Amino acid sequence: MRYQIFINLMALKNLGSKITLEEAVLLDYLYWLCSSPSLELEKMRIEVDGIKFTWFDYGYYIKETPILRGKTKATITPKLKHLEEEGFIKTTMKMGEDGGERKFVCLLPKIDGLFIKLNSPVKKTKRDPFRKLNIDNNTNIDNNTNDNTIATQASLRKDQDIIDLIDKFKEINPSYKRLFANKSQRSALSRLIEQHSFDRISEIIDFLPQIQGQKYAPVITTPIQLEDKLAQLINYKLKEKGNPVIGLVK
Repeated sequence: MRYQIFINLMALKNLGSKITLEEAVLLDYLYWLCSSPSLELEKMRIEVDGIKFTWFDYGYYIKETPILRGKTKATITPKLKHLEEEGFIKTTMKMGEDGGERKFVCLLPKIDGLFIKLNSPVKKTKRDPFRKLNIDNNTNIDNNTNDNTIATQASLRKDQDIIDLIDKFKEINPSYKRLFANKSQRSALSRLIEQHSFDRISEIIDFLPQIQGQKYAPVITTPIQLEDKLAQLINYKLKEKGNPVIGLVK
């Protein structure tokens, strides 16, 4: 059973969301479900068009949130549909081993905007950032509020950097919005930023439209492809005469 539920009403209001309180509780659960690094939950995931979906087990949700009474599949399904209509999630169906259809869920970019706001430090309670509380299901008391605030701000900046970089892919990838919800794509950008800095990776992504479709140029339309083909991209640029070397090569 999950012991904590976090709902930032101000963030929901600022997003212009019209979801109900029970739908907000469901949204909090879905965020935990789809973001958790648990190996058990990883077994409940499938990949569709490069996007990971997590199985939403109705029975498990009912068990995990006993505070909500009268929950059935028939009452939960409309709430899932409304959250999808509001742009927080995307769902798909797949046949299970028992012959019945199963619902799978993935998070959409709008939910990132919501939970980035939820990551703001709560000074009165001195709690850790929301993501850690939500995934670990633990309340850890941090007696050093300043350190916690600095760490939280750094995490927020990193999240925003990843969002900004993914947005740059719209010039070369008409389906770039799918990248926001793909944890593997975000992780690739996180590693690139850590190794080479945000500014350099941003410069390289800005350069990609210039070489798209050119002979011998590496095909790069996603963060994972950028990470895998970075050396090819640098070598391609080095072979161009009369042009300054971009990004990582000084």
